[in-house]
Amino acid sequence: MEVIEQRLAGAVTEMAQYVHFDFVIINDNFEVALTELKAIIVADRQTLKRQQQRYHRTISNLLSNKVEE
Repeated sequence: MEVIEQRLAGAVTEMAQYVHFDFVIINDNFEVALTELKAIIVADRQTLKRQQQRYHRTISNLLSNKVEE
């Protein structure tokens, strides 16, 4: 029982750190929490920095081929 009490006390301390994170998922429904986690992963892959790294050559080519007015 003491181990469980220690783990629960530690969990409260860890949960209090939620303000230091960009995303919060409350796992009171596994399917909903999993869907939210997947959405975060997809969104993170679309950040400007990642897209610039992934598509550097494509972006450069598009910008160098400006439409003539």
